[in-house]
Amino acid sequence: MSERNSYRLTALGRTYDVRRVFLNKKPDFTEDVSRPSGGDASSDSAKSRPTYRRPLLLPTSPFEVEKMDREGVLEKASWVTDTLLLTVDDLPVSRAETLKDLRAKALAEFEGSELSKQQKYDHHTRKRFGKSHNDLVAELREAVVERFKVAFDGILYVMPMESWRQSGAREVVRGYEIAASRQVINEMLQLAGSGHVHSQYLAALLLCFTQRGLTKRSVELLLRAHENAHPQALEALGRLLLAQGEHVGAMQAALLAMQGGYPDAKHTIDEVQRSMTMTVVMTQGGPVPAFMVVLHGLDDKYQALARTYFPDWFPSEADRAAAFFSRFTKGDSHV
Repeated sequence: MSERNSYRLTALGRTYDVRRVFLNKKPDFTEDVSRPSGGDASSDSAKSRPTYRRPLLLPTSPFEVEKMDREGVLEKASWVTDTLLLTVDDLPVSRAETLKDLRAKALAEFEGSELSKQQKYDHHTRKRFGKSHNDLVAELREAVVERFKVAFDGILYVMPMESWRQSGAREVVRGYEIAASRQVINEMLQLAGSGHVHSQYLAALLLCFTQRGLTKRSVELLLRAHENAHPQALEALGRLLLAQGEHVGAMQAALLAMQGGYPDAKHTIDEVQRSMTMTVVMTQGGPVPAFMVVLHGLDDKYQALARTYFPDWFPSEADRAAAFFSRFTKGDSHV
């Protein structure tokens, strides 16, 4: 992992290396959305606002599927989930063998031959299964997707009033709480290890709700989904960390999500600020707003991201002086 493209994220007292992943901006992965600017959404000005490419939102439960179906975006989201968000190497050939293992055996069997890599895969697969390598991959894909569809139907959307969290935290994680039977959770965990990226994301959310908070396993599942380009994984991690009072990790995850192209991550940063509004930390120089302590405690890489997206947080000396004299000339005694 390139040092330039990796960051250190803190969660539950552990530090994780997280790769910078830019979300795919191709139409298959994104949708056109009007850039918000306040005012009446039904006005002519709202209709003429410029659009931007927002990462395609993927459903977390059948409840959301119904909503997306009504909005006409379900078919596209399902195609992304079933076709593009699959890591082929992890598809299971058997309980003890993945497609990556099979391909390694094929290369070893025909080592030194003039066959291309694909031909080696094909010869090995035909010898063992009596079918082409491409046909085997297609069958493995279909099997995983069908298992996912069955398991997904067993997921329940958790309404805020049904959450075990305190009222303030419920709003922070709204849309990220889902529940299911132990059987469905186990199936999602198996699918998560079988190359199905959306299952990695959903398994993490299910574990988080069932186990009443993030654990090492659910954090690692979300980070794996992020590494595999799941558009919502880092944003979800930031929200769930914030709900557990992990402000530093929440800031780190949200800043990385913003850098990767997930615009809604700014809302997570806003939530971090809001949660710390009335909190101060006593330092040798006196009381300091807790949010500023968190901000200045970030390492240089995160500081650079914060300066890029929130330059107002880092006023220059000239800005400070201008603000001082502005308040002074208005008669403000607290300058």
